[in-house]
Amino acid sequence: MFAISQSFYFTGAISSAPFPFKKTCIVELATSVNCSYCPVAEKALKELESENDPSSMVIFAHHYRDSLSCYGGNSRMAEYGVNATPIAIFNGQDYYVGGDPNCKDRYRQKIADQLSQTSPFLVHLMGKVEKGKLNLTAWVVAWEYLPPDVNYTFLIGRLDTKLDGRHYSWVTRDVVPKPTGTPIKFSNFSVTRFEAAYDLLAIPENEVFASFVLESFAKKNIFQAASWRHGCLQASSFEPMLGLKLDGSPSSVAISFPAGKKLEKIGKVTLMDSKGKNYQVSSKLDGEKAIFTPSGKLPDGTYLLYVAPGKDGLSSGSSVLNSPAFLFFKVEEKTTVPDPPEPPPTKPAKLLVEKLGFDLGEVPRKSRREFYFDIKNEGDEKLSGKIVVDCEWLSVEPSTFDGAPATIKCTVDTEKMMPGVDESCIISITSNGGDAVIGVKARTHMLPPLLNVEPAELYFGENLDQIIPFEVKNLGESVISGTARSAQPWLSITPEEFGGDTDISVSINKAEIPKFDDPGKHTIEGTIIVETNGGLAEIKVKATVVVEKQPIVIELMVGTPFAVVDGKTKLLQAPPMIMSGRTLVPLRFIAETFGGQVLWDQATRTTTLKFESKRVEISLRSGEAKATIKDEAGVRTVELAPGLTIKNGTSFVPLRFFSEVLGATVEWFAQEKRIKIVYLP
Repeated sequence: MFAISQSFYFTGAISSAPFPFKKTCIVELATSVNCSYCPVAEKALKELESENDPSSMVIFAHHYRDSLSCYGGNSRMAEYGVNATPIAIFNGQDYYVGGDPNCKDRYRQKIADQLSQTSPFLVHLMGKVEKGKLNLTAWVVAWEYLPPDVNYTFLIGRLDTKLDGRHYSWVTRDVVPKPTGTPIKFSNFSVTRFEAAYDLLAIPENEVFASFVLESFAKKNIFQAASWRHGCLQASSFEPMLGLKLDGSPSSVAISFPAGKKLEKIGKVTLMDSKGKNYQVSSKLDGEKAIFTPSGKLPDGTYLLYVAPGKDGLSSGSSVLNSPAFLFFKVEEKTTVPDPPEPPPTKPAKLLVEKLGFDLGEVPRKSRREFYFDIKNEGDEKLSGKIVVDCEWLSVEPSTFDGAPATIKCTVDTEKMMPGVDESCIISITSNGGDAVIGVKARTHMLPPLLNVEPAELYFGENLDQIIPFEVKNLGESVISGTARSAQPWLSITPEEFGGDTDISVSINKAEIPKFDDPGKHTIEGTIIVETNGGLAEIKVKATVVVEKQPIVIELMVGTPFAVVDGKTKLLQAPPMIMSGRTLVPLRFIAETFGGQVLWDQATRTTTLKFESKRVEISLRSGEAKATIKDEAGVRTVELAPGLTIKNGTSFVPLRFFSEVLGATVEWFAQEKRIKIVYLP
């Protein structure tokens, strides 16, 4: 990813001046594919470093392979792929590094020639590694007599960091991308910024190496280069910014370096204008900043401040400036305007809080109480500050102020206070006009107990054996206590006395349930009174008592005018009798005992029996051996032998009549001539 910033440049009647700074020499050293370490190449590198400033050279060391991406390496080095002698490539020219002294003299001379040349360009390269990416920024000053054919290239490499004495920190083993170069046009006396970013992939941060090269790829001519590696000294900001126009001669300018890089030594510094004139400049180090002060007023014009790299330039411990640092600016004296008269002196901000204490007394429980105080400023300057409290039950709004007067709202939340305790809180105000402390006192009482009972009704239904609870809860804060009782003896309550939230069980004492004679379902109702120091409550209780129908038992004996009904003796109008071998029983007595109604129609000599409980009607006519039955199923006839018999004014029917017609159970005890009839109404 590449980006080019707009160039800053100055125009006007500027005399030509040669660019007086040396070129950086590119040395590309390659060994054969079969040689992982070359003593001859090692010796050559040591000689180069002993004779020249290493920071003036960018040295690439490669082992030959098909993907080799040094300048022209693919085409030229293929010719020497099987030759064990390493090759030095200077500015696109091939030289053997071997035992031939003439060869050694040739590449030494070549380096000397390169370093003796001047260049129309000056480059400073900065790098930063963040989240696996290398971000590069190159600043280029273009002077004058610029070549028409210029390309720029960023080169990324991996350093060999072994410390076994056989490797150099300037040597890189890989270079990307292939340096085909990107064309660029420069303007005279301009500053241009180039940016690039690369994913480092597997390259560790401390092994990253980068260079920026300006060259003519077609003519194999390098105009200028700068290098960067992890840990080197580099500029981080320029004051003033590059290309800035100044209204007058600056008293000083500065170049900053990254945090942690305390500057210790500064060497050669040059201040020159576009005509090539040098100006005296003094320099001093202030922590991470280098400050440069011209010896006198600078006339209008374009200026370049140049800090040399390497051992003759700026350093911080073992870190040196790998590429020159510089400032490029223009001075244009501006017509001065008399300064306006100074305003009268202003008083500094001064905090004033008139009320420094609040005693709120008793604050109702579970409520919020608000109060206010004012912040004032007795000075002229702007007053600002912040407000904090040291307790949870008090809050302030706003908690900061930027200007005065200001009204501050304070809110007391009794939910966060301890009931029955005198609470105190401190409001601290800090500001640029002084500090203040406000004390706040408050108290909240404990809420009395408040009774709550759930549920308010209990319904047992027909299940009188179950236990149903209800819950006594306190909605207040003081301890609740009381009793739970009922006036109905059939209600059983456990416990009857309690303290605190309690589950109370209610059951039914069946022995105390009211008695009901009539069969069926009977509702009983009761009330439980819960009486506490937090109030009174009533709980309604309902239950259903089911009274089952009881069978009626009649015992008779032939010839005996008495009957026993459910254990009680009754007098008969006429006793049972046996006629023609059949047992006859008195109809009216038995029918009425079973709850029936007996009607006699003299005109038709018909007896009608009605049993409302079973919705059945039975008709018998004297002299007929049958009975007619009407019920919910319809009308049917039952044969009787004999039929209805009337003797001495009493109607008799066969004993089996009540079993066949009413479904009663009939037992005959022949030996005793005793009859037992059981009927369920």
